[in-house]
Amino acid sequence: MIVPFLAWVMAAAPPAAIVSIRAEDPNGRTVIEIVAAALPLLDVRREKDRLFVRFESEPAGGLTVPPPATPIRALRVVEAEGSVALEVDLDPDVAHAIDRKDGVLSIVLTRRAEGIGLPPAEDLYGLLFPSPADRPTAEVAIQEGGPGEATAAGAIGIPFGPFNLRPALTAGYVDADIVVGDASESRHDAYFEIQPRIAVESVASWLAHLTVEYKPRFRAGSDYEITRRPTHLADAAIDWPATSRLETHVKGHYAHGTLETDEVDPGREYYYRLGRFTHDEVSASAQFEAAPRFGIDVGAGLGRVRFEEESSFFEYDRRFAHAALYYESSPRTRLSLGYHLSLTPTVDARPEAESTEHSGRFRIDGDLGPLVKGFMSFGYAQRENSKAPADGRRYRGLVASMGVSKSFTPASVIRLTANRATYLSAFENNGFYVSTSGMAELSLPIPWAFALRGGTGYHVNEYPTPASETGVPRRDRLFGWSIGLGRAIGRAAYLRADYRWDRRDSNVNGFDHDTQALLIQLGAGYFSLPEY
Repeated sequence: MIVPFLAWVMAAAPPAAIVSIRAEDPNGRTVIEIVAAALPLLDVRREKDRLFVRFESEPAGGLTVPPPATPIRALRVVEAEGSVALEVDLDPDVAHAIDRKDGVLSIVLTRRAEGIGLPPAEDLYGLLFPSPADRPTAEVAIQEGGPGEATAAGAIGIPFGPFNLRPALTAGYVDADIVVGDASESRHDAYFEIQPRIAVESVASWLAHLTVEYKPRFRAGSDYEITRRPTHLADAAIDWPATSRLETHVKGHYAHGTLETDEVDPGREYYYRLGRFTHDEVSASAQFEAAPRFGIDVGAGLGRVRFEEESSFFEYDRRFAHAALYYESSPRTRLSLGYHLSLTPTVDARPEAESTEHSGRFRIDGDLGPLVKGFMSFGYAQRENSKAPADGRRYRGLVASMGVSKSFTPASVIRLTANRATYLSAFENNGFYVSTSGMAELSLPIPWAFALRGGTGYHVNEYPTPASETGVPRRDRLFGWSIGLGRAIGRAAYLRADYRWDRRDSNVNGFDHDTQALLIQLGAGYFSLPEY
């Protein structure tokens, strides 16, 4: 039954046709946009200063292209039976990236020195030193996905049959204070870290759009066993346009490590007495265009956390689902209104954690203004932890998340992030806590081709039930800042140094501590282009 159904769906899909090709130049960064009903790629390759992008498409007939402008030397459309190819002649020092979303394929062109840039500080520090503002959890990314999420960001890489490979290697030296045992016990540590990475992406039209990425971390030279343990991180996604109006997505995430505490607890309660864990998660979603610009987005997923040894947190499972109506106010901007459900089934070792949360959310994402991109989401949530004490069973209030970037020049960017959410708690008899955070980060070019990045953030965790020691609910305040300096080396490498400082202040004794870290890092390979 499944095979005939898939064959029927594929046969019912109309042939792809390129509608238009246009070029934009937002403050010095050139973007070529190809608009089509569907975009099955046949081939993407780069030969010196010429880029070839070929689609399975019916000839458009009379398709016009914009006139060339720096860094584009020439732009041509070559039509053949069953395919249409775009040929772009570029300046020698120009890097390219491919970004596909919502019927638009974008070719982003940047000078190679700009393309290396400085990755966000949270990427450099990995998950050892989480940002003061929470990064979106896998659940948020699944429930709130939409325009603005690149499916093929970065240099094209190395062709390998129907796939593109993007290998990279990063080596660094870390000198830091870490929390090894008790909550207030910070110790100095220094070690070397190597992070190989391989990303594989399908480009053939007869394959669904598949991406797989594996990012292990190996450390040596540390005085502590938990630091020397390796980390294994992997992600996979399949995007399949079943018809011109129906898109399906499947995502998977796997993490096995010790130091990456926000894989277990994104709100940052869990940071001491660490244990080796496994976190895996899978989800599926579908977007159906019911009418021009209007559509339905539904999805569901499940995840689990398991420990191999004793720690200060606990094992749990999660179930989540969402349904939303969306409206595309422009090809790159989407408004949506949806319902979200999150469940934590019975946890034998932690009965208070059993919970159900319902929320309604409004979201806008994509292009939010001139040279402003990102997303903003606001909603109202009702959470119930039925087995927690009476004063800690319910939460009624705001949930929100935001990630916005404003570009002043191609290399000058300010980023703002914010988050308010509830998370599972392992502190005394609390079933959950409420986390509110925000962060600002500024990137600037400076003389001699260096890039400077600085950021600061504030984070508050509030608990509903009184602490046994103080008689009032626990409240933790976290503050941190970072500064980094980096420079591109040639066309595919960079060198950078970063310093980070964090402080945690709690109204309960034993949870106050400061941490600091210095990171020197050298990277080479096919890295993703930075978001502007």
